Amino acid sequence: MTENNRINVYHPSEINLTQIKSLTPIKNSLGNNININQMNFFNKGINLLFLDNNNPNVITNYDLIKNKIVNEWNINNNNKIKCIYPQKKFDQLTENTLFYGITSKSMFLFDGRLKEGKINEEKKYESNYNFNYISSGKNGQFAISSEKGDVRIFNKIDKATNLFSFKKECINAIDISNNGNYILITCNNYLIFINVLGKNKLNGFYKRLINDKRNEPIYLKLSDNDLKQYNLYNVKFANGKFSINDENENDIICSLGKYLVIWKFNSGKYDKYKIIEMEDNILSIEFRYMKNQIIVTMPKNITVYNHIYESF
Repeated sequence: MTENNRINVYHPSEINLTQIKSLTPIKNSLGNNININQMNFFNKGINLLFLDNNNPNVITNYDLIKNKIVNEWNINNNNKIKCIYPQKKFDQLTENTLFYGITSKSMFLFDGRLKEGKINEEKKYESNYNFNYISSGKNGQFAISSEKGDVRIFNKIDKATNLFSFKKECINAIDISNNGNYILITCNNYLIFINVLGKNKLNGFYKRLINDKRNEPIYLKLSDNDLKQYNLYNVKFANGKFSINDENENDIICSLGKYLVIWKFNSGKYDKYKIIEMEDNILSIEFRYMKNQIIVTMPKNITVYNHIYESF
């Protein structure tokens, strides 16, 4: 996690987290402070990739063992980098050095093996689609959302295989299930669940789905009673994610202010959820890989919520 431009590194145990390293405020090669954004582990967790809000065309590669910046890759693009993401889901645990990046009107696949780095593939658009977020699946398929409320899905850097449009929606994040059959979209007032496995059983990441072969999106909302009880009418949904356990997703999670919300993903009853109150506003949530645990980051604390996959 970052705190006052300082990176704190933690190691999770079965019941809690132990801080193992606190890095001094990071400066770039010119000696200027870095305003850290979009952190991603890289190269089996040895490195940390992040963006710098002060230099929006630069991707920084920080070595957590050497405790120093080892690369500053300038993408030389007229549009700032909006998001970076591993080429495949869970690549943070592997030696794969490829990762995706997007600007508001382009996408690229970057190779970090060489010191100077290299853009392996790139696609630029004449029109500005206002891309804002990218997420990948375990086979390298990926989805890109836009500030206009569109989600485009791809199996390679090329023309999108399918477009899902939710006009006037403010999309804050997207996530792809491990099997690549589902997409979760985080909007201000709810989550949107999309089954991209068409009614003809063709996967929309690889085949174009005509309208009558598409599944209707499912909107995951809180009841009016809960919105009133927890005073959440003006609080935005954030951090929508699929959980991971034994290679399959069991739950959908998100945060609203200081509340953690969990839907039972495999129940088929998307109106069933539970709400857990945390001690402070939630900044981010992550499922620990292959563990029944949710790591919850708050402004002054990180905690492990031990989640049992119970029916509710």
